[in-house]
Amino acid sequence: MTTLAIKNSVQTRQHQAIHAHIKFTISAVGKLDLQSCLPHIADSKSLKNRIALYRWSLCDLNKAMQRDTELNKLVFPGNPLLKSILKENQQILDQINGVITLSDTAADNKLIREELNVILVKINLAVNTICETIKLNILKEDVLTKTLTH
Repeated sequence: MTTLAIKNSVQTRQHQAIHAHIKFTISAVGKLDLQSCLPHIADSKSLKNRIALYRWSLCDLNKAMQRDTELNKLVFPGNPLLKSILKENQQILDQINGVITLSDTAADNKLIREELNVILVKINLAVNTICETIKLNILKEDVLTKTLTH
């Protein structure tokens, strides 16, 4: 197997892993449903556990995107599109970090139900946007990989 083929194979597996992280993250967000929580303040044990799961999944997704960035540097060295891909990956990482910060805020404060609901709506919207952006980014990388191998 050539070096390029090996790199492409590794990148394909990395993209599959990122898709798995996206599914898990979306699943975790879906479990952040205020209707199922007790009508207590935001620091209830149940809600903290849900936010912790959500934050954990975002941290895991963040690490996967960092690995993808490093892999792109190996797969596309010297390619004129590399700078654009790296910039998009950094924007995604910044968005993920912003949502992690938002989830930290929700977990650390005693918020009333309405405030928490606003935060969860923001989290849901941000995660949906992030996941769609990642999917589009992966498609671009896959197209670029195919053009390099043909």
